[in-house]
Amino acid sequence: MTTHHRARWHFNPIFGNYCVHDRYSLEASDWILARSTSISPISNNVKLVWLLDDRCMGLPLETLKQWFSSADANLLAENVVWIVSQGYPVSQHQYFSRKEVFEKFFPELSSHFSKWGAEPETFIEAGDQVTVKGRYVGRVKQSDKPIEVDFIHIWTVHDGVITELVAVADTAQFSRHDL
Repeated sequence: MTTHHRARWHFNPIFGNYCVHDRYSLEASDWILARSTSISPISNNVKLVWLLDDRCMGLPLETLKQWFSSADANLLAENVVWIVSQGYPVSQHQYFSRKEVFEKFFPELSSHFSKWGAEPETFIEAGDQVTVKGRYVGRVKQSDKPIEVDFIHIWTVHDGVITELVAVADTAQFSRHDL
């Protein structure tokens, strides 16, 4: 298999293998050749590395992928801590329960858009935290113009339940649309 896209690698210490997580759809049976210098500075040998092996995905990563595909409220802890940076078009930037997230944050945010979604591009899992790089894509209600906003999320997941989100975004994009 030949790949022409950038992949994000991480070492899974539990299984002793390297894993790739990115936005491209790769089959679990695919193999990739990678120079070990991109993984480790020890040698220049070429190694075979297993892509998206099920053992690469821990419960936090599985939980986040499920969240981004469903926004299922049951994936959030009752007392979830939800923090968004200044500049998001919402009146408060910290929420302390699932109820606040679904009854305050999402309704206020979505009131500005006729269409809104989050498109994750890269997942980096480290223990019970997953960092997600992606972009919000939508259409602004007042102008009917498209909007794209890059984001970085740091999620904390315990036992398959999201307990915290810290989200930062290119909020200048919100300002450009007078939000």
